[in-house]
Amino acid sequence: MTHRKSLVVLVSWLFLSAVTLPIVLAFSTSTRRNPANNSNNNDNNSNNNHSNSNSNSNSNKLADAPPPPPPWLVEYLAQYDLEVYNFPTTGRGLRTTRDRSVGDVLIQVPADKAVTVESLFQTYPLLSKAADIAATTASAAATTASATPSVLAANRNKQLSDEQILATGLLLLQNDQDPYAASLPPQYSVLQMPDVLLECLPLAYQKLIRAYQQHCRMLHATMLDVLLLVLSQNDDGDESKKETIETVMSVDNFLWAFSTVRSRCVGMDGPDDTRIRTGGTHEIRVLLPGFDLLNHQFGAKTTPSLVHENNNNNNNNNNNNNNHQEGSYYRIQSNDAYKKHDQVFISYGDDKERDNLRMLLTYGFVVPDNPASVVTMDVHDLFVACTTARPHFFTSHVLTQLWVLFERLGKQRDLYVWDGTTQQPRESLQTGGLSMMAALLVEQQQQQFLIQPDEDSFEQDLLHALLTNRKQELAKCQARLLELDDRTKQALEEEWRPMLRAIRLLLKEESSYLGKEN
Repeated sequence: MTHRKSLVVLVSWLFLSAVTLPIVLAFSTSTRRNPANNSNNNDNNSNNNHSNSNSNSNSNKLADAPPPPPPWLVEYLAQYDLEVYNFPTTGRGLRTTRDRSVGDVLIQVPADKAVTVESLFQTYPLLSKAADIAATTASAAATTASATPSVLAANRNKQLSDEQILATGLLLLQNDQDPYAASLPPQYSVLQMPDVLLECLPLAYQKLIRAYQQHCRMLHATMLDVLLLVLSQNDDGDESKKETIETVMSVDNFLWAFSTVRSRCVGMDGPDDTRIRTGGTHEIRVLLPGFDLLNHQFGAKTTPSLVHENNNNNNNNNNNNNNHQEGSYYRIQSNDAYKKHDQVFISYGDDKERDNLRMLLTYGFVVPDNPASVVTMDVHDLFVACTTARPHFFTSHVLTQLWVLFERLGKQRDLYVWDGTTQQPRESLQTGGLSMMAALLVEQQQQQFLIQPDEDSFEQDLLHALLTNRKQELAKCQARLLELDDRTKQALEEEWRPMLRAIRLLLKEESSYLGKEN
């Protein structure tokens, strides 16, 4: 309530002031918003997976069809009675070659075969030095500036992130012909989505994706600058090193590597490294050869862990007891039973959090009948709905003042969620959108000496306008898709067809959520 009162006070001041401000309705999404902030990743029964929407090739060139897995991977998976298989619904995934019971070990990856920030620091001292320099720069900036929370947060962002280092490390490994890195397919993600596809999405989603693209390009520029700085400090007169880094670290290559890290990493318990930024405390991102071929299915139960040989009592209730490696290894244990030739799944995360927009942003696919059936809207959507619900009050001048207010409160990048399952607004929409705008309306009506403010009816009208506007926008997007299919059927590269199908499904699913609304 305190926040709401302060908002009303500020709005009252703005409305009563004589200051005239330009109309600002080109709302942008935050480049600091992380649309995919979870490391537990993969795909679904009727989904595409990160290997399905991609082909192969070290240089990220387009290919006509997914290639067969490399022999080393086939032999490795065979140790665990797994094989790569192209399923009709999910594309490439892993199937079991024997029956499996609950508690079976699906796969074990030796720790020295996993790709982590620590392993990359050991393989490429250049990356470790880059992290040191970035951390030192951030620390120095923090000590010389006012130590407010916002300043400290800004200075922490000067540090390199684990994802930047992993993405750069993948490119260096690929350049050195590392078998695992060389086998990774191109990643046809939203980071490199053609405009003709992007424009088939609702405007709020377009802005979110463009902000994500801008954010990743900024990460690339920062990473490249630090790497070149390290090389300049260790100048040995060899210009070829700089040229190699600039070639390996092209923008397109980095976007491929970054999306690969986002879609393939799994979160594991691990020590913090204060030199870098991570997604959480006491957790590290790990790339595990073989494991990253497992597709996603909501409800699939697995337990990832880092274990040591001396902790293994050979009581795993599975047939893999002869496969224990010396030393440490990452183990993925299934809590589901499978029949021979079943596809083996993992879950990418909490059902309530993995809505189709997040799935599209992170993995490049969406899920039919996703239990997280939500529709996401932004400030622009909210303001347009206000003009529909109360056009005489929410004039262009009023919206201008509101936009200034939202900027002052740091709310210009807020997102609002409608729950298609409950057919109700979630907290973000109810409190941060409907109730807040109703309070502002009532405040102004009272100042204008209106006897009966219409807060309750306005919230209903505003919600109806929001949902109606989105229905209409979805219909227009679906019409664009139909035109796109006819106009560019031959021109659109085959590798982008899964993304096109994902967008079509997202629009269809959201339309169905809104179709239930009375």
